[in-house]
Formats: sequence, structure tokens, C-alpha cells
Amino acid sequence: MRSIRVRYTVNRLKQKYHRIRQAYNTFVKLKNHTGFGWDEQRKTVMASDDVWDHYVKAHPKAKVFRKKGLDHIDLLDVLFANSQATGALASTQGPQPR
Repeated sequence: MRSIRVRYTVNRLKQKYHRIRQAYNTFVKLKNHTGFGWDEQRKTVMASDDVWDHYVKAHPKAKVFRKKGLDHIDLLDVLFANSQATGALASTQGPQPR
């Protein structure tokens, strides 16, 4: 059996991480959007064609998830679920003086 060595630069790994995280965020927003249902067995979202068409017009990157879910969604949930910005701690005030 031959061993294949692949060398990745730090920059290339960061780019890959960013693409995966971006896809995850797009998928989670889609999954949580009103009008979409979740198929736990197939790990994908479901909706009528009208709902999909309307959503994809506003969010073109979500189009790839129309026919299939996001690969490894359970693992990505573990990696990214707590890192999503929710705005819950957002403030319109500047930093507080010490």
C-alpha cells in the first residue's frame, strides 16, 4: 500500500476552515428559517418549492442544500454551534471605562 503525503500551508487550512464554517452558518440559518422542516433521518431541510424559490432568491448560497444536507452536520454542530453570533450580547454603547 502506498502512502500519499499531502502538505497544506497554514493559509490553505484557514481558507478551508472558513469555507466549511461559512457553509455551516448558511445551512443552520436555512434550517432555522420559518417554513422549513427538518428531516432527522436524512439530515436535510424540507420545504415546498415556493418556499425554496423565495429563500434562494434572498440567499443564493443556500441553493446547494436544496437536494441534500450538509455533510457531517453532527460533527460541524460540535465544532461551530457555540461560535455562532446571535447578537444576544450586542450593545449600542461603546466600551465601558475601567
